[in-house]
Amino acid sequence: RQQANPATRLSGQQKTISLPFSYSSDIMHQYIQLNQSKMLDAYERLAALLRMLSTNPNLYQSVKDWISKNTQIADAQLSELTSQRLNILEQAGDVEYPTILVPDTYETKFEASHPIANMMISTLRRVDMELAECEKLYLALLIDDLQYRQLFTQATNVIRGSVDRIFKATTPGLYRDWE
Repeated sequence: RQQANPATRLSGQQKTISLPFSYSSDIMHQYIQLNQSKMLDAYERLAALLRMLSTNPNLYQSVKDWISKNTQIADAQLSELTSQRLNILEQAGDVEYPTILVPDTYETKFEASHPIANMMISTLRRVDMELAECEKLYLALLIDDLQYRQLFTQATNVIRGSVDRIFKATTPGLYRDWE
């Protein structure tokens, strides 16, 4: 289990921002428990890169464009998940959902050194909202355990893929064509 409430290595050395994140899906909870430090590390790499390139507007814009592309990829993957859920709902007709209780512990807090980390929180919130809707299908017996496991993999790949792309793009020593 990784660090809860991860903080930037710049904590206590410069101003930072506190980014609380409350979530409601079991899938997000499992993912957050193991990966929150890694996610923050990826966005801190982007933060360092943006700060470093702030004196070169052309390179800075190239990185911003890449960040936008990375976000678009995650959005497309999330849209696919939404489409699958809506298909299941369409086939099911009228659905009566059970009362769902979410533990009070489904929250964490990130301490970041740059506002780019807000994009991480935004992505996490969008994925969690979709996951909560998908988990309702499971709890209402509209999907089985195998479909639920596939949902887990697909949803966590949205976040994991975004974070992995950041790590690959920010690995020191490798030339990157940001365009």
